[in-house]
Amino acid sequence: MDSIDFTERNSWGFKDLNVGDVIPVQCDNKDEIKAAQRYAHTYGRLTGKKFITRTQDGVLYVKRSK
Repeated sequence: MDSIDFTERNSWGFKDLNVGDVIPVQCDNKDEIKAAQRYAHTYGRLTGKKFITRTQDGVLYVKRSK
């Protein structure tokens, strides 16, 4: 059991967004951007919310649209 990685989970902040709100998500690399995008859309599907994501200069912007 010592070899299992129990790193802390990310808290992206999507759950606190109201419709029309935008938050920047600072990502260290493209893999992290993809993971954050995937999580936003998965979270939205599970909760009935909808998010739009855009990336500019290494920063992912997430907007709640529904």
